[in-house]
Amino acid sequence: MDIEATTARDGSAIVTIDGTPQRKITATGLEDARAQVVAIAKDHAAASGQNATLTASDPEGVWTVIVTPDGDLLDPDQAAV
Repeated sequence: MDIEATTARDGSAIVTIDGTPQRKITATGLEDARAQVVAIAKDHAAASGQNATLTASDPEGVWTVIVTPDGDLLDPDQAAV
């Protein structure tokens, strides 16, 4: 499962799962939006029972992590998807 999130400095974000926009986030700021994105990714990984690749972009950069069904966040180089 591939999850992509694009977050703006104002706390708005769009979360896309496997190419389909799933959710729009309106948070109080960038940090809150990041936390909500991670929570959504953890929920979807847990529900599917599979690792998910989360690629998150915001004004400060782009990050990719593996989200496990147990809710762990792993470096992609250290995890098999």
